[in-house]
Amino acid sequence: MLKVDGLLMFSTLGPDTLKELRGAFAEVEAAHGVPSRAHVVDFVDMHDLGDMLVENGFEIPVMDQETLTVTYTTPEKLLADVRRWGAYPFERDDAATHGARRLHGALLSALEARRATDGPHAGTIPLTFEIIYGHAWKAVPRTTAEGHGIVRIEDIGRGPARNR
Repeated sequence: MLKVDGLLMFSTLGPDTLKELRGAFAEVEAAHGVPSRAHVVDFVDMHDLGDMLVENGFEIPVMDQETLTVTYTTPEKLLADVRRWGAYPFERDDAATHGARRLHGALLSALEARRATDGPHAGTIPLTFEIIYGHAWKAVPRTTAEGHGIVRIEDIGRGPARNR
């Protein structure tokens, strides 16, 4: 448990992570009349993370993000990495069926279509990772467990910001 005035620091993935793969799956499912399902985790936006920190007793949240791009020479190598990370594009039970092979082939084509034609990644297939960094201070509780307000004598006249 983090003590009052303790600093929480974290990093996590943001919603643009694996956007190329998410888009390829959506394209394939729409084109083949397959009901869409989640293939990629929906990560939380950094603004929502900051709001959650405040709602859960933290103050002065600071959030930042950066985007990293990993590039691949083939769609197969991209999917091999995704599988190593614990994801699998189609359910394993369906892997032997003709339909799954057809969808897998369409997925490879959809990823191939995302190959960059110019810029620093020309000739490769990009895969985006949005990295979110955040930190916030554990605030002094303002209510008791029963929901009663707490007013400390030492906090009177200090305003919302406290000296650290």
